[in-house]
Amino acid sequence: MNTFKKRFLIAGFLVVGFFLFGSTTKAEAQSFTLNPATATLTVGGSQVVQIIATNPPATNSASIRLTVPTSLMTITGYTDGASTLTFGGAGCGGAKFTAGQVCIDMAVSGGGNLTNGQVIGSFTIQGVANGVGNANFVAGNKYVGAASDYTGTGGTYTVGAGGGAPVDGDGTTNQTLPSTGIFDDKNFLWYGLTLVSGGFLVYAFNKNRTKKMLKHSMIDHFFEKNRLE
Repeated sequence: MNTFKKRFLIAGFLVVGFFLFGSTTKAEAQSFTLNPATATLTVGGSQVVQIIATNPPATNSASIRLTVPTSLMTITGYTDGASTLTFGGAGCGGAKFTAGQVCIDMAVSGGGNLTNGQVIGSFTIQGVANGVGNANFVAGNKYVGAASDYTGTGGTYTVGAGGGAPVDGDGTTNQTLPSTGIFDDKNFLWYGLTLVSGGFLVYAFNKNRTKKMLKHSMIDHFFEKNRLE
């Protein structure tokens, strides 16, 4: 077997191994997820979002800390999942939720550990204003006994027509709303001038063409008349 074939086979094994073992490692990552992770609701409308235990370690308890941007949506309720017992956690003044946060400490009732896909609880969000906002897991969100917190974007929710960049759980964003395109003042003027110029060119072309046709028609009529006389 020549050197090229050996290198080709080694590279193939490395690629296959990366996809197999890389995918397995990613699938086994311990975290929390939200269901649904994306949804659209109206201003004044509500959406129930489940908090799901995702590949939990061998533990029967967890702490959940997440936030939503109150400029776009507000949390109006929290409900325990089946076989879970929850208490209000730090950050919400002893309550399970506030308008912008969920703060719970939970344990599995009746013994046993958390299982993959188990619903820890659910919270309800209500639309306040049009836009796109993130529900973020923040510091203090973890499985009890785990070495680190699990943080990051849990879900992205559109209220009303949406538009603009997603707003984080703290209610801030560094991006602006998109341009209104053809209805922007400058663009509208540009399109208007383009249409007027195009119409003028068409008119001028047709006018010159009409003159030429009339001229040739008059000449033909003159010769036809003289021929008949």
